[in-house]
Amino acid sequence: MIVEHLKTFVWLRWRLVVNQTRRGGSLNAAIASVLVAGVLVTTAVAFVGGVATGAALGGVSPAVLTYVWDGVVVAFLFAWSIGLVAELQRADSLSPDKFLHLPVSPAGVFLINYVSSLFDAVVMVFSAGMVGLTLGLALSRGPTLLALLLPVAALIFMVTAVTYQFQGWLATLMVNKRRRRTVVVVAVLAIALLGQLPVIVTNFFSRPGRAGGVARQHADLLARFNERTNELVKTSAGKLPPDEFSRRLDEIQQEYQDGLAAVEWEGKKPLEEAAAWGNVVFPPGWVPLAVGAAAEGHVAPALLGSLGLTAMGAVGLWRAYRTNLRIYTGQLSNRQPGRAPAAEAKAKGAAEVRPRLLEWKLPWVDEPVAAVALAGFRAMLRAPEAKMALMSPVIFGAIFGSMFVGGAPNVPPHWAPMLMVLAVATVQLSVYQLIGNQFGYDRGGFRAYVLSPAPRRSILLGKNLAAVPFAAGLGAVVIVALAVILWVRVDRVLAAVEQWAAMFLACCMVANVVSIYAPIPIVSGAFKAASVRLVPVLLHMVAFFALPAVFAPAIVPPIVEGILEETGLLHGWPVSLVLSTVVLTAVVFVYRRVIAWEGGLLADQEKKILEIVTSKEE
Repeated sequence: MIVEHLKTFVWLRWRLVVNQTRRGGSLNAAIASVLVAGVLVTTAVAFVGGVATGAALGGVSPAVLTYVWDGVVVAFLFAWSIGLVAELQRADSLSPDKFLHLPVSPAGVFLINYVSSLFDAVVMVFSAGMVGLTLGLALSRGPTLLALLLPVAALIFMVTAVTYQFQGWLATLMVNKRRRRTVVVVAVLAIALLGQLPVIVTNFFSRPGRAGGVARQHADLLARFNERTNELVKTSAGKLPPDEFSRRLDEIQQEYQDGLAAVEWEGKKPLEEAAAWGNVVFPPGWVPLAVGAAAEGHVAPALLGSLGLTAMGAVGLWRAYRTNLRIYTGQLSNRQPGRAPAAEAKAKGAAEVRPRLLEWKLPWVDEPVAAVALAGFRAMLRAPEAKMALMSPVIFGAIFGSMFVGGAPNVPPHWAPMLMVLAVATVQLSVYQLIGNQFGYDRGGFRAYVLSPAPRRSILLGKNLAAVPFAAGLGAVVIVALAVILWVRVDRVLAAVEQWAAMFLACCMVANVVSIYAPIPIVSGAFKAASVRLVPVLLHMVAFFALPAVFAPAIVPPIVEGILEETGLLHGWPVSLVLSTVVLTAVVFVYRRVIAWEGGLLADQEKKILEIVTSKEE
């Protein structure tokens, strides 16, 4: 009976995929076919490349093989973590609650859902690459290396099973809607920081202070080499036979080479020790350890590592199954202790003194714009999407902050504004996540805009103003931090503020058009699309990668000032501030006219947008 159920579930899953592809239209199906073909070709290339790489590594030492596999495992985990952030909460392809009334096995549904999660581009590409690399090593170093296929398979099983358990556990926490926002934000931040941990550790161990010490030791060794060579030439000129002179010169050169090797080893020693301990403590590191041991002829570490990884994966899959049953059998409750209603609170004497947030008056804008801006700002404060969009600067701060541990970088003062404008541009790319799909995040609330008599230009303007506190807050933190670290002049700081304003307005103009023509419905609290259509996703990707070109006018002023300072044509003049003022004035002029044109686009497309953003999850 279980075998028949599995066959039925496989057929049902296949039909769901086919029907979903057909509903997306012919263009969507064509793009999906191209992407699938691309994944298959990449998988084949990864396998062939792995075999060739393994064959080329036949003569290297076991330590080098260990480091190569460290890089492969870290790359796999990094790529997998990106996919995990994109789909944090598990979305079962076959929802078990739709089969509970049928005489079917819940284990069959769970098994099909788990196996479906393995058909992932990252899993397919890296699995093929690691298998190919193992076969290549077996061809070049002997059949003993074939034992590595076991820990490779166990690694894939452990990572996917533990991830499946983690996503199910998050689903149990997200049953409580009040807790869901915090859970999503904290989980994404933790995953992103863990994914960047190798970069942070590398930056820490290669910080400027340690690099400077290694450079000084190199200079000392070179000075001693030149001194001894000159001394040998002076004292033995015409006194030593050519053979003896060559022998002593070779001794000096060998001493110099040995000294360089010792300095390089001392510089790499902390990082190598950290990598060795990481392989022992971190379970995915057992695969590189097994590779190094197998290269020396020892198969036991590969077998033990496979058993350990398989056991962890089995435990994770079993716990995921138990969690799955708890979710779909109603054992988790969404009820929370009620609070006293507002009327009761007022009856007890809690009088309203100040106007609420949505009743505030904003200067220089009319009431429709202020209402949309305040409502959008309140929605962003409560939405996990806004919190996750603010995480990119936090992650970049952790990465680049680790580079400043040994002191500020040696940047010429006239090029420091260039770093500031690039950092501000990075912040604007994060802000695009908030406003690039602003109507998709509204979901059913978009009906209020459709029924509103407010001009559509005012709606777009209010939407853009709602993101100003987030963008301005992040921009201020970045500008002030870099101004203090790099000791930037006041006029250059003011120029950076104007550059931020110009890039924000340019980002809003692009985001408004993309939001109108490519709205994507988002599941509430899950930060994932309710129904994925490839054409809108591609439009968002094109817009995102086109933003640096849109930011170019704001990036030009610090470049011009830096060139003038570098060539000595002008020194001490606020060139960047003057040019930034001109750029900002031009961008404001263009924005005022573009926002009116975009309002007309919104009026033409609002019914179609409403149909898309209010569609239910498929």
